[in-house]
Amino acid sequence: MFSLFEREAKNVVKELGQKQLKPVTSFHSSTQFRPFCLLRKKTKNIFTLFWEKPPIPTDFSLMDILEPSSTDPELSCKGPFNFSEKVDEQLHTDVDVFAGVKMEVSGGAMMSHSSSLEMQILTVPHTTWTTLQKDRKLLKPEHSFLWECCCRKEDLYVVTEAVEVVNVPVFHSISNMEGDGNITFLGTSTVKGQGQGHINKKKSLSIPSGSILAYRMVKLLITEKEWAILYILDDKKTFQYMMDDPPWKMEGKLLFKSRGQDVEIQEMTLDFQSLQREVNFQKTEFVSMPGEKRTTLLSALHDLLGNRNALQDLEDMLEQVLDSGVWEKMAGPESQILSYLQDPSGSPIYSYITGLLYILGALAVLNDTQHNLLAQSLKKKILPQQLELVQSILEANFNQFHRCPFLLQPEFLSSLHGEDLTITIGLIEKCGLKLQKADQLLIWDPDERNHLCALYGALSCLLSLAED
Repeated sequence: MFSLFEREAKNVVKELGQKQLKPVTSFHSSTQFRPFCLLRKKTKNIFTLFWEKPPIPTDFSLMDILEPSSTDPELSCKGPFNFSEKVDEQLHTDVDVFAGVKMEVSGGAMMSHSSSLEMQILTVPHTTWTTLQKDRKLLKPEHSFLWECCCRKEDLYVVTEAVEVVNVPVFHSISNMEGDGNITFLGTSTVKGQGQGHINKKKSLSIPSGSILAYRMVKLLITEKEWAILYILDDKKTFQYMMDDPPWKMEGKLLFKSRGQDVEIQEMTLDFQSLQREVNFQKTEFVSMPGEKRTTLLSALHDLLGNRNALQDLEDMLEQVLDSGVWEKMAGPESQILSYLQDPSGSPIYSYITGLLYILGALAVLNDTQHNLLAQSLKKKILPQQLELVQSILEANFNQFHRCPFLLQPEFLSSLHGEDLTITIGLIEKCGLKLQKADQLLIWDPDERNHLCALYGALSCLLSLAED
C-alpha cells in the first residue's frame, strides 16, 4: 500500500492509539520532526475544501528564534518500547470477467510484511515550556525566517512529542502472485488465448537509529514582544501582529484572491459533485492557455515530480506573486514554468498562476511513490483511464464513513494491461486503500478520502494540460 517507511509509521501510530500523533510519511525528512523543530503551514487553504496539505518541515527549531542559552531544554523520555509485526496474507480466487473481453482467471497471491522496532517517546514537559517562556525571549531583531513566514501568511508549529527509533531496524516486504486462465476477445472474429504468470517481489529498507516515525505539534503564537504555544489548535494566527485579511475560507464556501478581486465559488456541501465543480472551476484556467504552452508547462512539471523542495519553492514563489506581483529569479525547470505564466510584456497572468497553485497543492498531499507513478503515467498517457477509475471510487464511497469492501467494476480496468494496470493500482493503493488484487476487491477507508480527493484533483488538472 504505502512505502515501507510510511507503512510502519502508520502502524505505530495505530498501535500507540494517540489521535494527536501524526505519522511521518517521508523517510528523507524524518529528522526534521524532532522535538522543538518548527513546521510551517499556510494560514488558510484558499483553493480547496476537500484536502489539507501536511505541514512543511523546515531546517529551523524553536531555539533558533530565541535568545541563546548555555543549557539545553529538558525532554522526558518514555521507553524503550518493542514493536514486532509479521503479517502473511494469502488470497485465492476464480473469476469470470466480461467487458468486451471474457476472462476466466484463477490465481493466488501471497503477501508478507515483517519488522521489529525498538522505540522511545520524546516529550517536552510542561515545566520546560514554562521555563523557556520565562527565561528565553525572542531574538531582537527577529530572525529573518519569522519575517519570511509572516510575509507568506503562514502559521508556525512546534513539535512537542516524537516517536524515535532506537535500534537500526530493517523492514521487509515480500509479495508473490501466480495465475493462469483463458482469455477470449469478443467481436466480429474471436481470438482465444491461454497463459500462466508468476510475479515475485522482495523489498527491504534499513533506517538509522534516531529516525522519527511520528510526531505531535502545537501552534506557535508570536506577538511583537512575546511568544507562546497553543495546546489546543484553533484558528488563531501565529503572527498576532499580522494585519487581518478577509475571511478566505468559510463554512461551505471557498474564496480566493485573484489580484485585485475576490472570487467566490457558490455555497456547496461536501460531496463528490461539489468536488467536481471545484476541480472544474480551477482547471478551466488552463483551457484558455495555448496548446503549445500547456504541453511545455506539463513537461516542466513532469521534471519536478518527486522533487519536493523544488515544488515547494515554486509554490512559495507563486503565492508571493499573487500577493505582491513581484517575480523572483529561479533556476532549472521552475524558471521555465514561470515564463509560461507571463504575458508578452512580462506581467503575471493570474488565472494561470491560481490554476497551477491548485495542482501544486494537490501534489503536496501525494507521497513520493505517487509522484513517481504519476511521472510514469504521463509518459504512458494513461491519465484518462486513471481519472475514470478514481472518479468511480469516489462517486460510490464519498459519503461512506465506515470501512467497507467495494468491488472495482471491470469496465474501468479492461483498458489497462500489464505495467499500465500495475501503475494505476499503485496510485490507488498509495492513497491507503487496500486492494485484494486477485478479485479486484477494494477496502474503502474513509480516513483516506482527502488523499484520494487530492489524487482526483491532480489527475484532472494534469489531464487538462495534456489534452489537445
